[in-house]
Amino acid sequence: MWRRASEKPLAPGYDAAVAPSRSSSSKTGNAEAGQAPSRTAKPADKARRRSKKEIKAVEAKAAAARARRSRYTPPSPKKAPASKLWVPVTMFTMMIAGILVIAGNYLEVLPGKEATNSFLLIGLGLITGGFMLSTRLR
Repeated sequence: MWRRASEKPLAPGYDAAVAPSRSSSSKTGNAEAGQAPSRTAKPADKARRRSKKEIKAVEAKAAAARARRSRYTPPSPKKAPASKLWVPVTMFTMMIAGILVIAGNYLEVLPGKEATNSFLLIGLGLITGGFMLSTRLR
């Protein structure tokens, strides 16, 4: 940093931007206005005056805080267990039985020798039961 030969060197850690001005014009300017010479230099921020050891300690605390605040990772979804063997067997049996009951009703091979609504409803009920079991299939 450039200094005049008449100025004293600045202490380590002291910011030159906030050091008091030593020019004669600032002293005389305030004196002419009837005021005391200005010593309005603000002390440097505490962060600028900390020792290297203190700075390392603060940085270590900040790094530890960042490590604790890591992004949330949701747990991996658990796979649903496979269906028991009876579910697909019963589902396909009910669907096939429902189709056979409806087809047998219209082919008049079922008891009664006539197409009746009761066999149609039984067949549709079996197919519906098969579709309901398909929602349980995994």
